[in-house]
Amino acid sequence: MLLTKLKSRFQRGSAARDVAILTVGTVIAQGVTIAVTPLLTRLYSPSDFGVLAVFLAVVSVGATLITLRYESSILVPKENTESANLVLLSLTLGFLLSMVLALVAGLLPIGLKEKVGLGALGNWVPIAFLTAAATAALGVIQCWMNRQKKYKLMAWLRVGQSTSVAGGAVFLGLLHIDNGLLIAQICASACLCLVALWLGRSAALLWKTSQLQVTAFAHKNTPKYLLPTALLDVVTLQIPVVLIAAWFGADEAGQFSMAWRLLMLPAALVGGAIGQVFMQRFSIAIEDPALARKIIKKSWMLLFTLGLIPFTFFFMGGDFVFEMVLGDKWLDAGAIAMMLAPMAFAMFVSSPTSGAYVVLGLQKYSLIFGVVVFIYRPLCIYLAVQVGDLAAGIKLWVVLEVIQIFVYQLIVWKKIGFKR
Repeated sequence: MLLTKLKSRFQRGSAARDVAILTVGTVIAQGVTIAVTPLLTRLYSPSDFGVLAVFLAVVSVGATLITLRYESSILVPKENTESANLVLLSLTLGFLLSMVLALVAGLLPIGLKEKVGLGALGNWVPIAFLTAAATAALGVIQCWMNRQKKYKLMAWLRVGQSTSVAGGAVFLGLLHIDNGLLIAQICASACLCLVALWLGRSAALLWKTSQLQVTAFAHKNTPKYLLPTALLDVVTLQIPVVLIAAWFGADEAGQFSMAWRLLMLPAALVGGAIGQVFMQRFSIAIEDPALARKIIKKSWMLLFTLGLIPFTFFFMGGDFVFEMVLGDKWLDAGAIAMMLAPMAFAMFVSSPTSGAYVVLGLQKYSLIFGVVVFIYRPLCIYLAVQVGDLAAGIKLWVVLEVIQIFVYQLIVWKKIGFKR
């Protein structure tokens, strides 16, 4: 009976099967990264990882900006033709704007690059914007695949991206090639972009270039409203490592980046999957406040239980764990992980709840919180520079972040049951 029920739930075309495919793809991709990290930390220095972190920060911001977020509307149209035209519009904007940004970045003097926190990259800044184009294109095609329900292809792309980056970095590291981490990232992004464009070529059959301007105008609210919020989110997420690299050096940025990267893995592996289930159930139960509160409470308790032991382990002995697993060069990363652990735990427990703001119609609060976070994160790093102690700035950031997360969740809890 149970086996029959499971088979029916995971039959072809079911939502549970689709989520499972994407989740397995994500777990495998993250598993590859985890498995190869101890080797990479012995092949490359913390400074190398710091430069990579700044490079990826530029790529993330660039990839968010250059499409003007039109790809987020690919799932919206009823007709595939209009959706395909959004693919073309996003790809075209991504290519043109990335070229413009790369040209501007190439003309920037070194002094100005250092002032904006990009001095560690040197001449790699233009290439970062070109890599952003490849990253954006991959994201656009994945949106099209999502519309076409090509979830296996999406999962394979995630695995392929992780494997190619890891494999390339190890190969170049063994050959002692300078900037091997950057070269591996660039080559993997370019190759995966080409593969994705080939796999998503069905969109090209529906393109109508004569209607491109009409499509852009029909979805003009996307860049108008979604782009500022998305940019604020990604800049807020990436700005600490850029400022640490600029004010404390690439080595410290690498230590911080490694600590942050490993602490965020539980949220990537578990929080995302639970968040998808939470959103589906919460959106249905929203008309029943008692049931909605029960669902959100269960989500918090489940994640609290799952995260308590690993995050306590990091909090109590992060320096020992990092030194043992990654090598003695990463003792500082372990110390930073110990400081960040309470914040990472709070983020992990609360990770699914952010979607509740959309269901409850509380987007304006999300924007307010986004602005507040954008202010205090760089301010904490700036204060750390003033006192000459990065640890002091990180500790202040952790305190403010935990308070912000608590208030964020409290508003959700209080607003359940109010008319939207």
